[in-house]
Amino acid sequence: MQDQEKLNEVQEKINSEKANHSSKENSKTKGKFDKTAWKKQHEQTVEKLKKGLLKEVENYTQSPEKVVEMLDFMSKFHNYSERNALLIHMQRPGATAVGSYAKFKKLGYNVKVKMVKRI
Repeated sequence: MQDQEKLNEVQEKINSEKANHSSKENSKTKGKFDKTAWKKQHEQTVEKLKKGLLKEVENYTQSPEKVVEMLDFMSKFHNYSERNALLIHMQRPGATAVGSYAKFKKLGYNVKVKMVKRI
């Protein structure tokens, strides 16, 4: 059952990437910014993040041990809001440090702007 769910999830991601890729190609041929398509994609991204945050909160409110585990994780990122700490945890559960674009540039890493995830 879990294997089927994972397979379905992977298939959804593949279909989503194909749709995104084809919409990007279409927007390149138009030469114009498609505000409607951008707004739809933005709304989908926001909804996905909301659902992910709610799932994280639910996971960590089930037992006192889980609450302590989440608070321990959040204590590593005291300069970030609770929401941003949850987003960091969603993206990289084992994270021990987070750096900004400027920090990576200062350290000599070449980061493409498209790849920078903003929280």
